[in-house]
Amino acid sequence: MFSPLTPAEVVAAIGATAREAARATDPSGEFARGQLLSAASASRHLTVELAGYGPLLEAFVAEVVLPLEDVAALTAWERADLVDRLGEARDARVAGEVVCDLLDALRADASPAATVFAGEVHAALRRLADAEVALLAAELEGAA
Repeated sequence: MFSPLTPAEVVAAIGATAREAARATDPSGEFARGQLLSAASASRHLTVELAGYGPLLEAFVAEVVLPLEDVAALTAWERADLVDRLGEARDARVAGEVVCDLLDALRADASPAATVFAGEVHAALRRLADAEVALLAAELEGAA
């Protein structure tokens, strides 16, 4: 889930949008209708992300955690910390913070292995983004 907002913040924004549209002086007007359609669309996307993103995040974490054993730039403590933090990440923002820490450590290492692994992490991030877009596209195609 690549939204910088938490699910609670998204739900609050949807509720505020719907409330404002309902309170409009001309609730049947085009602007109010557009606001309600936007709120419905956002809630549909949030539903898809909440239902389907967990397995995507778990697969990403597994893909990134396994090769950490081969990163010489990391001390045993750093490696264990990253593995623990990534393994516990149930929120994309938390996983993102850990991945940023990992990429910082890899950038600090000039070894070819660290450079290769950083590229693999970037590729895993691209696959994660593609998978999320595919989830949302499948929902849109199913609703059409």
